Amino acid sequence: MRRARLGAAAIAVTLGLLTAGCAGGTTTPGAAKQLPDDGPQLVGVAMPTKVQERWIGDGKNLRKQLVSLGYDVDLEYADDDVATQVASAAEDTRQGSQNTLQSATDLAGMAAQLKDLVSRFTV
Repeated sequence: MRRARLGAAAIAVTLGLLTAGCAGGTTTPGAAKQLPDDGPQLVGVAMPTKVQERWIGDGKNLRKQLVSLGYDVDLEYADDDVATQVASAAEDTRQGSQNTLQSATDLAGMAAQLKDLVSRFTV
């Protein structure tokens, strides 16, 4: 139960940071965030599994919310395999995504693999 709450909190915080800080365009007070002039940004969304209905619903909802904000979304499910999920994030990065949203059932395993991924793509 505690892990489920932590996972949900991680999703909420990441989505909040993504929508608040990564749009990059100009805004006016009270206006919706604007995307950069070069068009929609790709956001990779990696969910851990399609076995549990909860993750399917979360994936669909995240895609809907991000598309409504003007992002292109690559939603993938990893069949409970952390390495597959991190490989998906790496592929999104190679395709030009500057944003990735990872949801995990194995937080410790995901953290170690994402740390390695970030070190490979950090300039």
